[in-house]
Amino acid sequence: MAQGADGSGAGSPGAVRRRPRGWAAAVIAVVAAVVLAAAVTAVAGSLLAGADRKISMQRQGISRALVTTDGRQIVVLVSVGGCVQRSVLTATETASRVTLVLTQFFQGGGACPAANGLGTAIVVLRNPLSGRSLLDRTTGRPVPYVDARNLLRATYLPSGYRFWQYFPGDFPGDLPGAFWEREYTSADGKHQLLIIAQVPGHGTAGPAWPVQSRVTVRGQSATIRAGISNALTFGREISWSADGYTFAVYTIMMTAGQQALSVAELTKIATGLRP
Repeated sequence: MAQGADGSGAGSPGAVRRRPRGWAAAVIAVVAAVVLAAAVTAVAGSLLAGADRKISMQRQGISRALVTTDGRQIVVLVSVGGCVQRSVLTATETASRVTLVLTQFFQGGGACPAANGLGTAIVVLRNPLSGRSLLDRTTGRPVPYVDARNLLRATYLPSGYRFWQYFPGDFPGDLPGAFWEREYTSADGKHQLLIIAQVPGHGTAGPAWPVQSRVTVRGQSATIRAGISNALTFGREISWSADGYTFAVYTIMMTAGQQALSVAELTKIATGLRP
């Protein structure tokens, strides 16, 4: 098994990943619009230079979390973009509970564009959660979470791939607290981002790209899909249902020129998932 294949770590504590909502369906459009995006960024930068630099802070409710396999790292969903500058997650521990506080810092005293992306914030506990309750101090409610120990482990990864981090799923039919992806990057950056998703029931676990073919994964019928535009394959997926879950293993282009994994490699990854 490749090092980190089981996703035993969540990434750097306090790190925030950014991703636009509905990102999977729009990747090819984003790649095609790189030049335009650069121009827009330049204009936005000049406007920001003269904007109010005042920083304010506000506590936010926590809609979902994931507890890593070691029980010590808590990963939560945050909104990013707009005037949000950073998100900080803290935890207070007792013998019976862990109480979380999510604080976001905002810049600017005027109107802000809406936060239009998803991200994560991470806190490391002194001791594993180990059956203690997980609460949100801001709302006073329990935080629904996924225990990463219940996700099937990836026992095979293609050469050069390593675990990057957990990330909240954002496909239609997503259930709060129930859908987290594991993401893997290639060391050379030449291959597409690899994602493994496991969704309770028969929800949507991956992008709804056109069906290309069907194969078998451990005795279950699986569907091969591909995202193709102008002869460019910007993503490829294998998905199937088993044991009360829907699974998807797929790759997606994050920068221009990255190569999709083959059907054979995706099938091998899928077949290698184990409890």
